[in-house]
Amino acid sequence: MSGYVNRYSLIVLIFCTIEQGLVALSTVSTVELGRALSGGDSNTLIFWSFVLVVSLLAVFIPRFGYQYFIELVKYRVFERYLEVFERKIYNSPYIMKDKSLYSDRKSVFNNEVWNVVTYSCDYMLDVVLTLMNIIFNVLVLSIAIDVKFIPVYLLTFAVVLLLITAFRKKSDLLSDILQKSGIKLNSIVLFGFDTLVCGNRYNLNVWKESINYHISEVREKIFKRESFVSVSSGAIMFCGALPIIIFVYILFRSSSNIGERVALIVTLPRQINMIQYINVMIVYIFGISNILVRNKTILKSTDIIDCKSDCETYIQFNLIKILKNSKSIEIKNMKKLSEFIQKEKNGRITICGENGSGKSTILAVLKEKLGDDAYLFSQCLNLYFDGSDSDSKSSGEEVVIKLENILNKVYVKYLLLDEWDANLDKYNISILSSKINDVAKHKLIIEVRHRNNE
Repeated sequence: MSGYVNRYSLIVLIFCTIEQGLVALSTVSTVELGRALSGGDSNTLIFWSFVLVVSLLAVFIPRFGYQYFIELVKYRVFERYLEVFERKIYNSPYIMKDKSLYSDRKSVFNNEVWNVVTYSCDYMLDVVLTLMNIIFNVLVLSIAIDVKFIPVYLLTFAVVLLLITAFRKKSDLLSDILQKSGIKLNSIVLFGFDTLVCGNRYNLNVWKESINYHISEVREKIFKRESFVSVSSGAIMFCGALPIIIFVYILFRSSSNIGERVALIVTLPRQINMIQYINVMIVYIFGISNILVRNKTILKSTDIIDCKSDCETYIQFNLIKILKNSKSIEIKNMKKLSEFIQKEKNGRITICGENGSGKSTILAVLKEKLGDDAYLFSQCLNLYFDGSDSDSKSSGEEVVIKLENILNKVYVKYLLLDEWDANLDKYNISILSSKINDVAKHKLIIEVRHRNNE
């Protein structure tokens, strides 16, 4: 969560402080107006009426400030998460071999990062505003009415904190379970658009059945968590409000000053609001565990090192044929292939073999080993190119444009092309194959071919 602390969040904090200071000033004005009314001082009445109006109108200025800067906080935190993903998973194509891991991590990246960032920022803004509102109002009531309000509210906070600590572990557990269920649901949603567009009733029915099951599961987890939070926060609020209610009652009964009694009466709505704010704060504190869990899940999704060691076990060299400039070469393990490739300066290496033999895995392992000296292209990867977000084209046209971009604009030692010809007609295959031959004169092309006889 340290990524949420930046210069913009500090500016948000300043604007929040100014706003809550103005809100507190309106409370002071209300107290002093009550006293002025009971004392009959017209000048004091006019002055505090003016202060009240100004404080109520001026509050919109800092509100605009923190609403603007909280948006900047969101984009800065989002950028930081992208930087973490880049640092942790960049050049790790081998994770595609573990479909479950790949699907979960991709679901988190596509669906969770921005949503969690926006939700967390808005949530923490509400927490800060509520907490400041409570603190400022306690200080105002203590100064304007009776300083004993401070120890009473401190006692309330102590009771609330003690009870929250008692319930926190259960709340964290329920939040973690709910988060995992939500991620699983999102990973299944990813299949939906293609399933609908394709129009296969069998796949649609299976997908809908799975979606409905996981929605039901998420609903159940939400109900359990929210029920627990509601019951526990209600109990905490009741216990926490007792010292305040008792103190206000005693203070009212013991005071013989009309002005003081009027001040207590005019601030009674504020006292009730304070109890409500304390309840809201309790709910927020329980919700913070959910925020922490969701942000930890994002960071955890960048941990993909576990699947790296298993990647090469997918490769079956006895089922794979390797050609260099159309001539067969004998290579029976990944180490020998890596050594051979790093000695070559140019040419065209073609990898053929049965489905499931690990041809694409070879390219993934090579890309990880060669790093930025290599460029990996696969039609299975949704890579971003110039114009990717412009007018749509057929899949074949897109492949041709992407390959031409790669052949003309990508400057690396090695081009790794994974079944680049899979969705192309013979004419385009012939044109692009000729271009690949030209490029192979000054760099090494390593390709997995969909058609090994072209």
